[in-house]
Amino acid sequence: MSGRGLTTLLLILSLPLGLPLLSGCETPGGSGGDDDGYELVYEDPEHHQVWWPEVDADGGMLVCERQINTYPLTDGGRVLELTPEPTHYCLCVIMTLDLATGETRQLTNGSSRYNDWMPSFSADGDWIHFLRQDELQDPVVWHLCRVPLDGSESRVEYITHGDPPIWWYETFADGDRALVSYVEGGEYRTGIIDLATGVISELEHARGYKSKHLNLTTDEEHYYALTYTGDSPSGYRIFRHPVGAGEAELFDAPGEYDGFIRLFNLSPDGTELLANIGYCFDNRTYLQELPEGSPAPIIDDEPYVSEIRWAADGYVYFCKEGYLRRYRP
Repeated sequence: MSGRGLTTLLLILSLPLGLPLLSGCETPGGSGGDDDGYELVYEDPEHHQVWWPEVDADGGMLVCERQINTYPLTDGGRVLELTPEPTHYCLCVIMTLDLATGETRQLTNGSSRYNDWMPSFSADGDWIHFLRQDELQDPVVWHLCRVPLDGSESRVEYITHGDPPIWWYETFADGDRALVSYVEGGEYRTGIIDLATGVISELEHARGYKSKHLNLTTDEEHYYALTYTGDSPSGYRIFRHPVGAGEAELFDAPGEYDGFIRLFNLSPDGTELLANIGYCFDNRTYLQELPEGSPAPIIDDEPYVSEIRWAADGYVYFCKEGYLRRYRP
């Protein structure tokens, strides 16, 4: 998931519509530094939560999701009353953050019904891909969508239309395809989607694997994923899957990661892996050299940490307690 020479970053946020301007980013050890030694990149003045940071190829722009304050579910301005009380949802919108100027720009508006998640830059940097959940749709499913970097809600395009529902995705470097995990016929599957047509070609060896946190290797011949097995505290183990023919291989040995594997991310050069282990208020992040290194803790006893994204600029971006932070491993 990368972009072209931009000076901006993508974010997912949860906040009321209309984003405040952010002050410029501070250098490590400056006034924007945290007490825990990590550089504070973004702190929303109204204390809304920020999730899933993704940096463009030049390290200048971030895209993320920002959580809208819990909204009543509405349809055309009318609050939908679902028994026994009006149902409220925690919705996210997509925004960008220029890391040089601190300027933010909101791309989607949520409309009190859409939950937008997992944004990433297209290969040419002109588009933002993301997953969208329509809370008015029954059943509620995820759609793969895109919006121009200079666009807004009115320019959101649907790549898929809920059939099949998309569970996870990771774009290829050519910008034309993405690896997707989806559900079809009541069964979890993985395939390659043509981003122009929405047509999915299934990877037959992966049928029945419930996989998430898809991470392509640098040669794009394999991908790492959290795959459900039911024999770990989280139920998920890290597997290495082939993109073409072949069989999946278990990557993490039993007991190697002691706890609930929440998420992980590969380094840009594909030589290291970061894995976050734990529960909501007791997290540890481990660094492991590939292919056969042993995991070593690098962040210990942290409060809730959201998705970890290792950017091409060498920084690891993560959100802790809703604030966006970064550090160099």
